Amino acid sequence: AARRDLSTFDMSFIKKYQRIHYVSDIHLMHRIQNAGCRSKEDIIYVVQRIANTIADEAGRLLLIDGDVASDFSIFQLFVKSLSKTLRRNTQVVFTLGNHELWSFTGFQIDQIVSKYRAVLDEHGMYLLHNDILYKEDHGLLADPDTGTHLIKYHDLCQMNETQISDRLRSARYVILGGLGFSGYNMEFNADNGIYRMTVDRATEIKESKIFEDLYNRLHPILVNKNTVILTHTPKKDWCKEAGPD
Repeated sequence: AARRDLSTFDMSFIKKYQRIHYVSDIHLMHRIQNAGCRSKEDIIYVVQRIANTIADEAGRLLLIDGDVASDFSIFQLFVKSLSKTLRRNTQVVFTLGNHELWSFTGFQIDQIVSKYRAVLDEHGMYLLHNDILYKEDHGLLADPDTGTHLIKYHDLCQMNETQISDRLRSARYVILGGLGFSGYNMEFNADNGIYRMTVDRATEIKESKIFEDLYNRLHPILVNKNTVILTHTPKKDWCKEAGPD
């Protein structure tokens, strides 16, 4: 089942700086099945057509928020197809969804993240998993890769609030992203098989707590910036205090 949320979205970001294009829950396996694909060539055609549609509508910043495909090879094909079609100045940021974990029974979360990150790095795209991506203000006409920085979770944990605030001082926008997981969802969670056999309930609760703690720590810094909190699951699934920001 599809779960998604763009939890915090400062609308002044759109008006003042640039438009964000956002897509979630593409579910390529369903689309391939519904298209009646009978060959590898059929699959490539369908995936490329979907990638073309997304690329045609994308502007300078494209957010893809999980559940692209439950098969890792199809995810790779989509990224390759999208990369061929996108405009040069489009920056693409992914998070994982629960379906991205299905094929990795027996793997640790960090191992799975590394596999997806390697695919996206190869094509100049970003994966956020409890990480921050920010872009310094060099003007709208600057190269999209100019002044774009990723602060990974490990590094965020080593930095104090002053250091993080200093790093983000000239940020035109900030994206804090991750899967989020469903630690606070009592009805739709790992016990219902949303990650297949890859994540159990205890791990799910632990992972939600990691993102919740990070969010609560960074919120005072990010609240006055052009910030997107990008999670595959709704805020109420990973945050105890899920009221409006």
